[in-house]
Amino acid sequence: MEITISEAIKKRVKEVMKEQHISENELATRAGVTTSTLNSFMKTKGSSCTMTTLGKICCGLGLTLAEFFAHPYFRLRVVGGLLVGEI
Repeated sequence: MEITISEAIKKRVKEVMKEQHISENELATRAGVTTSTLNSFMKTKGSSCTMTTLGKICCGLGLTLAEFFAHPYFRLRVVGGLLVGEI
């Protein structure tokens, strides 16, 4: 598996949103970020977000950053900006 760090973050956010049955609009409200900020990050290829914004998103999801990054995606090796390995 090869995935960018930003794409892994997006996938993780989408998975948690699906588990919690919440929309991007609901998450933006919970996180205290604008809907356009969240939509831009989630839908724009190659986009990234700051750790501050990610912290707010995690708060909106009811997760700590440690819980968010405990997912197997983030146990992969970083090679040239990609997460590489097998999940």
